[in-house]
Amino acid sequence: MSCRGRAETGLHCTAPVQPQGLLLYCGPSLHQFAYDLMLMGSILHYTVRAKQQDWVTAGASELLAACYQFYEEQLSDLASQTVKAVILMSPLLKRFHIFPDGQALQSLKEIVMSNVLIPVVGMPTGHKQSWEWPIFRVDHAYWKLSFSKEPLGYRAWIDQPDAADGLHCFGGDTTSGTRVYNAQVLQQLLETGPTARELKSGWLPHLDIKIKAMNLMAATCLTAWNSILEEQSYLRHARLEPAYLHIHSVEAARFHPDAAVQYRCTQNLTGEDAMEKHNKKGLVVSYCYRKALQQALTRLSRAWEAKPKLCTGLLMPLYGSALTVLRSPSRANLMPWEYDADV
Repeated sequence: MSCRGRAETGLHCTAPVQPQGLLLYCGPSLHQFAYDLMLMGSILHYTVRAKQQDWVTAGASELLAACYQFYEEQLSDLASQTVKAVILMSPLLKRFHIFPDGQALQSLKEIVMSNVLIPVVGMPTGHKQSWEWPIFRVDHAYWKLSFSKEPLGYRAWIDQPDAADGLHCFGGDTTSGTRVYNAQVLQQLLETGPTARELKSGWLPHLDIKIKAMNLMAATCLTAWNSILEEQSYLRHARLEPAYLHIHSVEAARFHPDAAVQYRCTQNLTGEDAMEKHNKKGLVVSYCYRKALQQALTRLSRAWEAKPKLCTGLLMPLYGSALTVLRSPSRANLMPWEYDADV
């Protein structure tokens, strides 16, 4: 196997025969994984492109952002390559050995090549001796984005003709950060939309959203190799960048069930024509506008109650939206098509 380049700037290793796939790794453990990555290239015939990306003081989000940019750069010539599968290894991966992890990833390649509805497959994960099932449901509507747990742990059980080989797969909207893509579908995902430089740590969740928009599924598989990837979920460190507002119309996002809601209210919410612009575009009222309206009504109600001698009248909601806010402001959420609340 021939290699060129340097670990710090990018290492490019080519298999001695026609490559069966492309393997990408970027992260702080390249020197630790190097031997097994070379074996993946020489034994399983993968082109390997890797980069040593050390931890930065800001943390995991910046590590993901830097590595996702490297991945996108290496995938820019995917159309000209003959590979049929792409393995993306998570920058947060703590341990990797060709036996069993590499062999398990190799067995997943057949799934993305044979099932047109499942273009991406991953494996179970664990972090700090805790099980982390990587299947989540993506809900995207009314300027909001949420990654939540599936009630049964998965959306669909995927029947595999090779189940006798110990392969059992479950479908959902996400999978592990280390995953195998169908190269043709991955190329389609990267053709349009914002770049990794704009999305930063939100690049991989962005691909998950696009997979669901195409009515496709991500799969997580238990293999005969009993491999559990030791990596923390990439969703825990995703940040809501301005590109999400522009491409997905998202102003509030929860990227992981255990994470806090992130807000990005960058639109101008003032002026008489603010909501008219939304209506002309066929959009519901923005989340940030509704949130501001809810807070304003709550403050009005409290100010009214705090001055009983000055405010001798009754504060009476005239429509359902105001009634909802004033009756239970802690849980209230205005209907997404309402942009006023009369009292």
